[in-house]
Amino acid sequence: MPSVPGFVTGGASAIAAADITDAGTTGVELVQAETAADALAELGATATGISLVQAVSASDALAALDPGLPTTGIVARWSASDLVLSDGDPVSTWAPGAGSPGSLTGSGSARPTYRATGSPSGGPAVEFDGSDELSLSSPAGLPDGADAGTIVVIVSRCSHSGSLNHIIAYGAGATAKGRGLGYNDVTWRCLDYASELGTSNDTPRHRRGVVLGHAYDGTTRRLWVDGVPVAADTPSLNTGATVMYLGRSIFGGERATCRVMTVAIYSAALTDAQWAQVMAHARTAHGVP
Repeated sequence: MPSVPGFVTGGASAIAAADITDAGTTGVELVQAETAADALAELGATATGISLVQAVSASDALAALDPGLPTTGIVARWSASDLVLSDGDPVSTWAPGAGSPGSLTGSGSARPTYRATGSPSGGPAVEFDGSDELSLSSPAGLPDGADAGTIVVIVSRCSHSGSLNHIIAYGAGATAKGRGLGYNDVTWRCLDYASELGTSNDTPRHRRGVVLGHAYDGTTRRLWVDGVPVAADTPSLNTGATVMYLGRSIFGGERATCRVMTVAIYSAALTDAQWAQVMAHARTAHGVP
């Protein structure tokens, strides 16, 4: 069999440590894996439909390792990879790839831009420039009121405006009661019920790719950053779901400058194992973090 970049041919197959480090996975000694299955076990991933030894490039190998996002409990997912657009096109309609919440829509000069190679790994992303937005009136099936649920966003190039910047928010705009994720100049934020839950300054906002999560189990609200719960409190959530925005808050202003690869919403607080799968997907599919 011909030599394949990042693999050892003949007998056991292994992924070179340099290839995985380039992909964003560090601290995993895959070079010691005796078989492709061992390498997958190290990443906590399962390959389907392709043999790693048949991969013809490092990108093919990474695609084979991508476990995808968890599917249990998913009620909505918007992925930039589902859009059929050319680089630089405005995004007018973003249909969900999972669930049936409805499509996010935009109009005129406020539409974000499709970037065909806008993610850290060179894949697609939707770019918001601080004046763009997508919205959805009366989103269906999202956890609201005191329902448990999780919001996951995979983003990069988050630049701040000196105030709060909302990446995603949904709820009752008239009363500022909602669930969402955003940031300011130094911290990531959960934005809920007109209240905030943020990290301390030792986990600052930055421009590299990041995986953010807002999780509520019916009692405790947690902010997740790159697969780690970094802050928690116990609010009494009471949100409606009359409107959803991507790129701004539900009550006007407070817009974000960022690139969005994926938004996913679940009907429960994700488990540690599910968060590990989210992170494996973010690394292999998007080069984040």
